Amino acid sequence: MQRRVMTLVGCAFLAMAAATAFSGPQTAYAQPAKSDAGPVERSVITKDGSMYRGEVLEYAINSHITLRLSSGESKRIGWDDIDQVSPPRPKSPSASSPPPSSAPPSSPPPSSTPPSSTPPSSMPPSSMPPPSAPSSSGPLVGSGFERTVQTRDNITYHGEVMEYEVGSHLILKLGDLSNRRITWAEAKRISPPRKKGDSGHVGSPERTIVLRSGTTLRGDLVESVQGIHTTIRLGSGEIRRVLWSDIQRITAPLAPGVSSPIPLTGELLVHLDSGSRVLGTYFEYIPEQQLILRHPSGRIYYIPVNTIIKVTITDEGKTE
Repeated sequence: MQRRVMTLVGCAFLAMAAATAFSGPQTAYAQPAKSDAGPVERSVITKDGSMYRGEVLEYAINSHITLRLSSGESKRIGWDDIDQVSPPRPKSPSASSPPPSSAPPSSPPPSSTPPSSTPPSSMPPSSMPPPSAPSSSGPLVGSGFERTVQTRDNITYHGEVMEYEVGSHLILKLGDLSNRRITWAEAKRISPPRKKGDSGHVGSPERTIVLRSGTTLRGDLVESVQGIHTTIRLGSGEIRRVLWSDIQRITAPLAPGVSSPIPLTGELLVHLDSGSRVLGTYFEYIPEQQLILRHPSGRIYYIPVNTIIKVTITDEGKTE
């Protein structure tokens, strides 16, 4: 009789264990997505080519990721919409960062992170190809990529990409540390991405400004408002805004050993594919974009490079 009772008790125990094992997954709540050192940031590229960077508020594997963007807005991105996610990095302190807010529980970051690929292509057309698949090694996009943007009202900005939402907007952190939000409709031209600190000449933000007084300034472009002023960040970190009325000419770096295709001195006569001709002196040449001439009357001419047939010097003895 004692043996039978023990058998029944053992069966009951096994039945309870089996019921627990097959009762389905249990809900687990993790701590907010922060490292021991504090908040972390990630960059996310979506399948439509958009890019976002911000503080990680939630990171739920196979579900979604939520970022606090530089604007203070929270952006929730579904897992199926994500193409690439960067490794986490400590959040950079910023005086302009919004105050922290409480975040709902989230799953911890994965033990391994997707590898690297280059940022999305640059131009606004709807035919933009999707970003390439992640490569097998190396860090992902992350921070440190810059672009130059020219707006339709002829203002040029250069800065680090903070957000890039295809068809909507992009946000640049300029050299003076301010953020500039540019809508897709406002953008006239967006350069390909350039790694911050790249010393190559292609897409370089470096500008050399020669003043009418003979003084030369060299630094990285922050913004240029055509006909009004150009702002650069000098090597010392100083921000200098220079009125165009005080500038003699502006040059950008060319490939080593290559001279400027546009004469920097003399009175220039530019022949256009329309049959028209424009007379003036050199002011600024932006490779593959435009040539800016200043007429003796003070009028400024903006000439797209792809409309130029040839440039001749009408008075070789005249220099600026």
